[in-house]
Amino acid sequence: MRSFISLDLPDEFSDEIERIQNELVASGADLNLVDPEKVHITLKFLGEIDSNQLENVFNGVKKAIGGFDSFKASIETVGVFPDLDYIKVIWLGVDKGSQEVVNLHQRIEQEMVSIGFDEEEHEFVPHATLARVKSGRNKEQLVETLKKNEGIYVGETTFNSVKIKKSELKPEGPVYTDLKEVKLGG
Repeated sequence: MRSFISLDLPDEFSDEIERIQNELVASGADLNLVDPEKVHITLKFLGEIDSNQLENVFNGVKKAIGGFDSFKASIETVGVFPDLDYIKVIWLGVDKGSQEVVNLHQRIEQEMVSIGFDEEEHEFVPHATLARVKSGRNKEQLVETLKKNEGIYVGETTFNSVKIKKSELKPEGPVYTDLKEVKLGG
């Protein structure tokens, strides 16, 4: 099963996320949107794992985040990967709490590498993906919309747990299922 480890954004952020996505769509850009209720912060993408590996991942996550307390974080600003000249991914950033998200990622990354997963090649940037850009259609309008929403503030939340999720790719978009949850502060 295709899996990843994440921090979930609260349901009450969905309306604001949808509003931002609607503005992005109004630019006429060629986008694949993430369902507003499924927008999350990926801490580690695992790829294909089986049920035996799931237990190892679960134990590894518990070990990695032992003693890591729950924390407040603000979701704000809109950013892109890799840059405005060639936009592939549009995301929401983490401002307050970003160092905690980075620390959490580093602990989980280290533990997952120690149990046999590949080390992430790119520098980790705490973010929640809003959309993937499929082509360069209406790029100028998209960039204008992004600049207009740069300083956006979605809200503040407290992260209390880390989830291990299954991702099933379907024609209408991915379906995420919670496999395991590990509470912070344990």
